[in-house]
Amino acid sequence: MSNAVQSSSLVTSEALRPTRGSAGRIVRNFLFLGAGKAGNLLLSFLVVTWLARKLRPEGFGLISFALALMSYFIVLAQGGLPLLGVREVSREPRRAAHYVRHIQGLQIVQSVLAFLLMLGVAFLAPRSRLEKEILILFSIPLLLYPFQLDWVLQGIERMGLLAAITFIQGAVYVSLVIWKVHSSEAVIWVPVAFLIGTVVQDVLLTTSIFRRFGIFLPSFDPHSLRSDLRTSLPMGFSIAMVVVYWNTGSVLLGFLKGNAQVGWYNAAIKIVMVVLVVPQLYNQAMVPSISGFFVQSLPRLERLIAESIRLMAFLAVPIMAGGIFLARKIIYFLYGIRYEQSAVCLQIVFVAVAIIYVNLPMGSLVIFCGREKVFMVAAMIAALVNVGANLFLIPWMGIKGAAAATVLCELILSALLYHGANQLIRVRVLTSLWRPLLACFPMMLALALSRNMALAWQVLLGALVYLVAVALLGGLKKEDFRIAASMVQSKGLPVA
Repeated sequence: MSNAVQSSSLVTSEALRPTRGSAGRIVRNFLFLGAGKAGNLLLSFLVVTWLARKLRPEGFGLISFALALMSYFIVLAQGGLPLLGVREVSREPRRAAHYVRHIQGLQIVQSVLAFLLMLGVAFLAPRSRLEKEILILFSIPLLLYPFQLDWVLQGIERMGLLAAITFIQGAVYVSLVIWKVHSSEAVIWVPVAFLIGTVVQDVLLTTSIFRRFGIFLPSFDPHSLRSDLRTSLPMGFSIAMVVVYWNTGSVLLGFLKGNAQVGWYNAAIKIVMVVLVVPQLYNQAMVPSISGFFVQSLPRLERLIAESIRLMAFLAVPIMAGGIFLARKIIYFLYGIRYEQSAVCLQIVFVAVAIIYVNLPMGSLVIFCGREKVFMVAAMIAALVNVGANLFLIPWMGIKGAAAATVLCELILSALLYHGANQLIRVRVLTSLWRPLLACFPMMLALALSRNMALAWQVLLGALVYLVAVALLGGLKKEDFRIAASMVQSKGLPVA
């Protein structure tokens, strides 16, 4: 809870006056999402470390390869429709049932197609029998994506309910994995647990939507399907490109270097995914306000994006610097000595983390303000660069090459998103970076002097030194904390 309040303290009084209600709503949504996903995050990270240790790099790499391959077909099953649904429902909440009917009808068609294609890949791929069986089991949840109606709850801002359902799904999955998977021989239980968790989640989501809007059937009206498909295709293509450059490394490593290399690479990537949860939650909570302000007030939208970039920079720079310094210690603590090769990979991808933090507000701005095609082109260019870089670097550098390709891809995407965002409003990034960068120097000195301390104490010490340095540089002011406190009181935000 204190982390979310601290995040809200970075909103300046000038920006908050005209957008106070929206800021309170964003923080409230962020807190609800964060409360549920914090527990789910702990469960997810527990299962990652459990699988990495129990399955060893080869088995962990096999599961990571299957999930990376599955991600391509998830994009086909969804096709950008959840993003379209969030945008439309947040603008017209009373018509949510109408959007669910039409979007769900199109998703059923896409999900069946995605399932059949992944099934074909599983049978035709030159993999062992066990690997084929795991790929087949991971293809079954694709049929359930029409019932993953989390986008409806996000659009009507029922973030508390969404967080609770997400947590339950994670708890079911993790409990089954810990119960059944104790060695590499039990690897087949991982996709089974994943399927059961998905079924539980979809039942809860569908039940909650039916209780709120009544029972209805999907619509297969050809005119509506074509219209929704035309609108969602740019979003779906953009997501496909993002999936390509996040998963191409794992897939190509699996084909070119083997499952062990995939395991080492994904041990680092899973840590990055955890670190990225906070900005993703914040951007999820911000989506309704972005869509609304784009229609109502561009100056308010500009202030919202400016403060969001400032917040992301405040968090991203120390995470990057501290992560690079502590990478080896983090790997040993979480996975053990078998994953020593993951340390350098983690150092490289922490650079990408900082770029992603700043990219997310700009990406949300472009997507949810009617510039889906701009994001589509940017994502396509970045994905093509990523594929080419991976094909060139992986045979030469292995997992280090895959990590370097990710950084290169994010740099290119950042430049393209910055250009696209500035076509809508004035966006400034560099002015938000200098205080965090300067504050990192004393933080790094503190980490160097405390290298013999336990990892947890080092992290706490580094965070404390960084906060003090930022405050001395004028990055945190008393007015920020006063505004945060008043937002909590006036908006009824939960207080720990």
